[in-house]
Amino acid sequence: MSIIFLDKGDLQYKDELLRLEMLCFPDDPWSEFSLTSHLNSHPSLLMHSDQNLIGYCLYSVNPWDLEIYRIAVDPMYRRQRRGDEIMESLQKYYGNLTFFLEVNSTNTAAIALYRKWKFQLLDKRKGYYQDGNDAMIFKWEQLYI
Repeated sequence: MSIIFLDKGDLQYKDELLRLEMLCFPDDPWSEFSLTSHLNSHPSLLMHSDQNLIGYCLYSVNPWDLEIYRIAVDPMYRRQRRGDEIMESLQKYYGNLTFFLEVNSTNTAAIALYRKWKFQLLDKRKGYYQDGNDAMIFKWEQLYI
């Protein structure tokens, strides 16, 4: 298993990302246009195993913070700590920044991952998603003791 950080504008894995996006988010996948636009404007993290894309994180970053838009792991590789490996890689590479994300309140697996990694709930957006579910807004920052 390997982690690759892509620079913005790197489209070499676009087709693999689109395939995995549709597999992981069948009810609400990003379109090819949205994915291409993101890759052209922001860096990304990819996880490979045996030359296959098995996970990714789509995010934006600036000098102060990092916002996570998507974390996905191929269903065949779930429950193998792949989400932890993605979070660990992000925190090692960008640990000096504050992280933000929002997640559907029904996505219990993602919420458990974020709580495990010490993300703190900041707020909720009631009825934010099309299906009426709330969005939960989380924040993580390195604690210096």
